Amino acid sequence: MTWFRQVTENVARNPVARAVAKRNIMCAVRDFQTNLYELGDGVDAKTDIAAAMSIIGLASQILAINTTIDRVAVEPINRAVDLLAAMNGKWSAAAAGEIDDALTLSMEIHGLATADQTRQAWLRIQTAGGGEE
Repeated sequence: MTWFRQVTENVARNPVARAVAKRNIMCAVRDFQTNLYELGDGVDAKTDIAAAMSIIGLASQILAINTTIDRVAVEPINRAVDLLAAMNGKWSAAAAGEIDDALTLSMEIHGLATADQTRQAWLRIQTAGGGEE
């Protein structure tokens, strides 16, 4: 999911460019969600699992930073993180629905977070050793 992480400094400073980047991300996530249901059970899906974990993990960190966001999202997000971690690189088709729901919640959470909260969340992930630069 390099498209999710690669936002240049110019995009961060330009509100129109931010809106375009946000729309591109939302479209890519929507396409990704559709593809989740096409993955077979037990298929090697390290890249897909990492992509889902990237989005859902960031939402989890945003929830930890922004306590004003509705806490109803915490349980499904945490459950999805646990499911993805338990897959060990092999896709579980039975989990597609829960992962899909968590991705939808995650995108809503990303939309509620400020740019600074998102930056702080990425820094928390990178500090914990879960991010790439």
